[in-house]
Amino acid sequence: MHTTVVVRETSRLADLLQTVSEAAGTGLLVEIHSVPPGADLAEWCLALTHRARVRGLPLAYVATGHLPGATAHRVRGKRFQSVAEAERWLATARAASPVRNGATIPRGSPGKRRAGGGRVPAVLPTSGGWVRNLFGIAVFCAIAGSSLWLFLTHVQPSATLTVAPSSHVLELDVPMSASLYAQAVDNDTGLVPATWISVSHEVVGTTETTAVTWKPVDKAQGYLAITNLGTEGFTIPAGTQVQTGTGDAIPFVTLNDAILAGGTGLQTLVEIEAVKAGEEGNVPANSINTITGSWAQRVRIANPSDLQGGTSEERFAVSQRDQDYLRDVLLADVRGKALTILAPEVPPNAWLPSETVSVSIQWTNTELFNGEVADELTLTMMVLVSGLAVQTSDLVDFVLARLEAETPPRALIDPDSLDFHLESGTVNAGTELAFTVRTRARYLQAPDRQVLRTTLAGTPLTDLDRKMAELDIEEPWQIRISPPERAFLPSLPHRIRVETSWPASSATDS
Repeated sequence: MHTTVVVRETSRLADLLQTVSEAAGTGLLVEIHSVPPGADLAEWCLALTHRARVRGLPLAYVATGHLPGATAHRVRGKRFQSVAEAERWLATARAASPVRNGATIPRGSPGKRRAGGGRVPAVLPTSGGWVRNLFGIAVFCAIAGSSLWLFLTHVQPSATLTVAPSSHVLELDVPMSASLYAQAVDNDTGLVPATWISVSHEVVGTTETTAVTWKPVDKAQGYLAITNLGTEGFTIPAGTQVQTGTGDAIPFVTLNDAILAGGTGLQTLVEIEAVKAGEEGNVPANSINTITGSWAQRVRIANPSDLQGGTSEERFAVSQRDQDYLRDVLLADVRGKALTILAPEVPPNAWLPSETVSVSIQWTNTELFNGEVADELTLTMMVLVSGLAVQTSDLVDFVLARLEAETPPRALIDPDSLDFHLESGTVNAGTELAFTVRTRARYLQAPDRQVLRTTLAGTPLTDLDRKMAELDIEEPWQIRISPPERAFLPSLPHRIRVETSWPASSATDS
């Protein structure tokens, strides 16, 4: 399906170019009904053809029947006599390509002049009137000769000058922005849609612990003297708990059965051991004086000597600082690899600015708690890596329009020379991005044809090189003169035709 563009007296070139930029379908059909006053149809066709080629669309022109023949001959491009012919051609065309004066414009046969049909009666000189007749003949011959000379020297000669367009480089910084909430490209503000991409990534790390603590190793041991307060004998079973009586109670247990004989004041010794390992079990003599249970009413206890052998050793343990350090190290590692982690999720032909990439922790897990003895701490962490991606294809039309606005008149941008470099700027709330498109392109500019005609009119061929250098016309250029034996360019500027020799990748202009 093609898009139809209609050229009328009220048409504006900028509106037509905008329509071509937004055209959808397989081709463009330009119907020329009339031309706005003062507009150069050839230059309009040149600009439309170039824009269609940038879009990759085939372009066909149809000049309506009531368009004057001289105006219709200004059409530059694939021209057809009817809409039906153009539509058939568009149905088979694949892509727009520059047309180098390829349209066939039929030319009518020159008309023939007809001589007058009447007779001029002969007038016989009267006597004495032959002098006047002779003078009249002389005047007629002089006027006819002068007219013939003027025609041969000013009207009949013509020349065709073919020049190459000058090449220039244009560099432009185009500010643009992207947003998650944009639905389509805004060609007025340069706002383009952005896509949010994310992926969950698991990392595991290990670090040495740095906290120092004392780990109990051996339990203190010693003897306990048990005195019978009654007359009956009995046995206190092994495992009975006793403890110190002052300060924080330190528990101990008997290691074997204590057998007491009947009789008040009778004693027995039993071996005891601290419940917990470490130095706290090393208590002085007579500090253990409390026994648990009902035995407290029947016996009196005391350790006759110091308990010894309780020891501890220095060990590393987990601290909060160790956990924070390991988490920060893992986060820094993920941030350094974030672009690589997100790369498989980025759509084709999309740009992922590093400033939009963020890393957040979803959860962490470790089997050790602060204060636990361990030489190493292992941490498992799940993070969310996300960012904003921008389709580079969404930027081309907007940037190209800005480039064309900066180019001078009669200039065309070479699409093959376009070079884009994207530089990201500020990120707002993770949903909007301001960035700059640094653009560099080459454009070709045709010379001002009217200036060339006016300046070169009547110039001798021997001075043509100097004149072209003064006008900054780059070589190569060619001149064809009719008749070829003339040594001067035509004196009338309109008898000099100026053509621009565009490269094969550009449209043509005459």
